[in-house]
Parts: sequence; structure tokens; C-alpha cells
Amino acid sequence: MISQHAASDLIGQSYEPLFPYFTELENEGAFCIYADDYVTTESGTGVVHQAPAFGEDDYRVMKNNGVTALVCPIDFEGRFT
Repeated sequence: MISQHAASDLIGQSYEPLFPYFTELENEGAFCIYADDYVTTESGTGVVHQAPAFGEDDYRVMKNNGVTALVCPIDFEGRFT
């Protein structure tokens, strides 16, 4: 049986990343669940990945939650590093 929880129960919880990239940033707030009003179940799943180097909302959410690491894994030629 799957336990039912409110989405708000997840806020502040950490998770294990799927890939080992940037795991050294966990102590700086990476891999943690945050909430914001622009994320809804009406326009999608209600779950979004944050990429603060690539989006205004992403940057704002992370900054408001004290995450200071700004990771950009793409070089000037558009390749993942």
C-alpha cells in the first residue's frame, strides 16, 4: 500500500541524485525539495527540476532558499562539461 502525504510534507526533504554530478554541493542546499507558487499540478506534474543558471524562476527559488551555488555544466560552445 502506498502511503498518502501532502506535497507540503516533502518540502525540506533531501534526496539522492540520479547521477553523481555536483554531489559535493549537497551541503550548500542541492538535492533538496523546495516549493514555489509557479509550480502547479494544473500545468504539469507539480514537480520541476531547478537549474538556477538557466531560468529566472529557478534562480529566484534557489536564492530565496539560501542556495548560493550557481552551477553551469555547459561551456561556451554549448557542450556539457
